[in-house]
Amino acid sequence: MASRAVPNVGIGPGNAPPPDILFGRSAAMGALRKKVDKIAATNVPVLIQGENGTGKEVLARYIHANSPFCSGPFIKVYCAAIPGTLLESELFGYQKGAFTGAYASKPGRVELAENGSLLIDEISGLDMSLQAKVLQLFQDRQFNRIGDQEDRCVDTRLLCTTSRNLRDDIESARFRPDLFYRINVVTICLPKLRDRREDILPLAKYFLELYNFRFQREAPFFSREIVESLENWDWPGNIRELENRIARHVILESEDPASALPTVRTRPPAPTQVVARDGPSPAVQDPECRFGGEEYCAVFARAGHGKASQARLRTSLIRIALARGGGSFILCAIIFPVWPGSRKTWPGQSGMRSRYRASCNRLIIKQLLA
Repeated sequence: MASRAVPNVGIGPGNAPPPDILFGRSAAMGALRKKVDKIAATNVPVLIQGENGTGKEVLARYIHANSPFCSGPFIKVYCAAIPGTLLESELFGYQKGAFTGAYASKPGRVELAENGSLLIDEISGLDMSLQAKVLQLFQDRQFNRIGDQEDRCVDTRLLCTTSRNLRDDIESARFRPDLFYRINVVTICLPKLRDRREDILPLAKYFLELYNFRFQREAPFFSREIVESLENWDWPGNIRELENRIARHVILESEDPASALPTVRTRPPAPTQVVARDGPSPAVQDPECRFGGEEYCAVFARAGHGKASQARLRTSLIRIALARGGGSFILCAIIFPVWPGSRKTWPGQSGMRSRYRASCNRLIIKQLLA
């Protein structure tokens, strides 16, 4: 077998993808890249916000690699995974004899990041008592170890990430406003993967090449149907979910990639008519769509895949059902009680038992067929 060339991908932890893959093709990420390139050469604190799995740490590593501190270490501390009682010693270190078991002095992550970059991941997980000490670090670039009275200075690039809305945390008294204004010099908001669908296919190709190389596999590329499925999926886990799906596909080496990748139904099935003894009645449809099929499909075709589009779709469908029910919301709920593809009922339907609802459905169908 011919030797495989090493792909242009990062192998191993800490290696970021190429910039063209990281920022993709979307207009939103193009504007974000221009902003990032401007701030990377400075030493101002950067706050990176975004949902879980959108690539906040990868972007932080990109900023470090393109900053004056690129020759120094990149140190990360994940606040959400370390209890508050231990996080202070992990960040700032401690002196010998500071507490029971401190048999030797130990530097913290802040000192280890000297002449490099320090990433405080999920800074919203800091306790209020520790936030004051972190504020001093951002404000004066000074800190002191636990059990030490001497202030130490550090020259490091400070980066923060969070998946929470810090303004909401301030209102609920879980985050100090002065610390927020100190770290909020430059804020970068990473978009959700479902909001940059044109980047899904390049990312999928990148991860396929990455894991084929890493696991020494020959997983094939995806069919047109699978590509369409990838581009239409909502990806609630964002890029991390996409990466894990591709990795599973490569590892399992299934003949049909669809068995390891998500499948979506981009359009509902054509509504089937309920045939009466005297012939079909166009007004009566399958129980999942009990009003005009043409109206339903026309409204669905105009809808997008986002939450806002789906909300508008539900509103349009309710209006059609209300018109069919003569303006009665109860009759509307009977005609169309269940959202297609889910078990959720319309508003006001929570008290209706499924058996009673089914009886109402049969009754209305008989009335329409009469």
